[in-house]
Amino acid sequence: MLGPPSPGSVDFVNSRQGTIRVVLLARMLELMGDEQPQFGILIHRPVQDVWDYVMAIERTHEWRPRMSNVEWLDGGDHALGSRFRLHAKVLFYTFKFDFEVSRWEPPHWLGYRQATGPFAIDSHMQFVEENGGCRFNIGGNPQANTLIARLVEPLMWGSLAKQNRDDLIRLKQIMESGADREIS
Repeated sequence: MLGPPSPGSVDFVNSRQGTIRVVLLARMLELMGDEQPQFGILIHRPVQDVWDYVMAIERTHEWRPRMSNVEWLDGGDHALGSRFRLHAKVLFYTFKFDFEVSRWEPPHWLGYRQATGPFAIDSHMQFVEENGGCRFNIGGNPQANTLIARLVEPLMWGSLAKQNRDDLIRLKQIMESGADREIS
């Protein structure tokens, strides 16, 4: 049985199994089954602050450095059906993704998906009030669409797990230090 998480730890959450720390990729995949993996971290800032910073997607590179050229493709207010684009480095290759918002519930939930390209992706970001702060969860379910993508998929899972953990720790540091208020 794992003890309480250490400060700054990132949790892997599986609704059937409870919350466990990310330790080994093989164990994570075994526990995951058919459910979407989810990573979360408690940020000591209000939900609205975290939502506002994360939804300023042109600043995504500040807390997710493997992502670049992130932009909304639709002008005006963002809503269900809005689209955005990003470039993400996974392993040794940079992929371009065009996503469509599949669930939009500000300031608590963003769901987005892409069906084309080497990976079909159904992902989400969840913002939950917890202990006066925000439990920020990210999760998703990429599915390989091509033979090459299927071959690198096992390596990709390990890389993504580490990157997501590091991204959440970086987001927590930015938000709790107030660096999100600085103009980039």
